[in-house]
Amino acid sequence: MNGLDALATAITWREGEPGFKPPARSFRNCNPGNLRSPEWHLHDEEGFDIYPDVIAGYEALVDDLWAKFSGENTHGLGQTSTLGQLFDVYAPGEDHNDPASYAAFAAAWVGLAIGKAITVDSPLSAIWSPPAS
Repeated sequence: MNGLDALATAITWREGEPGFKPPARSFRNCNPGNLRSPEWHLHDEEGFDIYPDVIAGYEALVDDLWAKFSGENTHGLGQTSTLGQLFDVYAPGEDHNDPASYAAFAAAWVGLAIGKAITVDSPLSAIWSPPAS
């Protein structure tokens, strides 16, 4: 498992608390990351994307993370951003999230999955680096 997949898995579990299963919104919408993308064509009443299946939802989550890790996003995130900074954007407090707690959860999960010491202050490059083009 690479770091990007490890982080996507951590997000899947956190967004679907207590796990990716009913009655979690992420499960109902086949949206393991609880993404809200203006570009996606189908949303629930709260603006969360609805995907046709879990594979499409997971691929959207990985694509979203790849954009944040690679610097191809409007948030200013990239390889030198920390995991804490990522979750300030991904799960902001103004959306009733606790980004610090979310980042700590993800750091623990990713660290176990990839066998490296990962903290909220770890740069994204310590988790995964996009392939050189």
